[in-house]
Amino acid sequence: SFAQLCRVAMGGAGKVLLASRSGKVDAEYKSVVEDMKKRGTKVVSAAVDITDQASLSELIEKHHTAKSPVKGVIHSAAVIEDALLTQLDADLINRVIRPKVAGAWNLHRVLTAAKIKTDFFVNFSSVAQLLGSAGQANYVAANAFLDGMAHFLKDSELNCRTIDWGVLGESGFVTRNDSLESYLDSVGMGGITDEQACDALEMSIRSNAPSLL
Repeated sequence: SFAQLCRVAMGGAGKVLLASRSGKVDAEYKSVVEDMKKRGTKVVSAAVDITDQASLSELIEKHHTAKSPVKGVIHSAAVIEDALLTQLDADLINRVIRPKVAGAWNLHRVLTAAKIKTDFFVNFSSVAQLLGSAGQANYVAANAFLDGMAHFLKDSELNCRTIDWGVLGESGFVTRNDSLESYLDSVGMGGITDEQACDALEMSIRSNAPSLL
């Protein structure tokens, strides 16, 4: 979630680039950004379509400088549009897969082309790609790619890895969907706190493992 990224960034980043389709920070998270700024972190918001490699390349080129190099990347883009297999069509599959798959691959290509060596390049995946999830074949496939990519790039200079998140109980998509949260809790998938998620993210950054569950 946005809150997780910001809290980890407070750990010492001099500059944080928040890139999203809208380029805007939701009102509920503006106080988090202000806390980051008070700690001395420069925060920049930018609008970019991560599935557009040319636009992403321009963004990286603009913000990767000798004085302020790109040292870490967290890829958390996602679209969730559930449907049974019989209801899926090419457009619905594409809308869910492209942000995660094309986004991650474009980051890999752009960073590699710019000869940027990152301390970490973390992709946000989901435990759904391990356990399966009815009505989410497109989402499961997208997350499975991220795990495969982390293993493919495990020896690269990008230090790529993936986290297979469970239910984030205090922020994110599930917290905005009461019925889904209730269902997941009923099948024994209780949520984890933001603090626990931050600990897991920091563990992933320090770890040499390609993927973390």
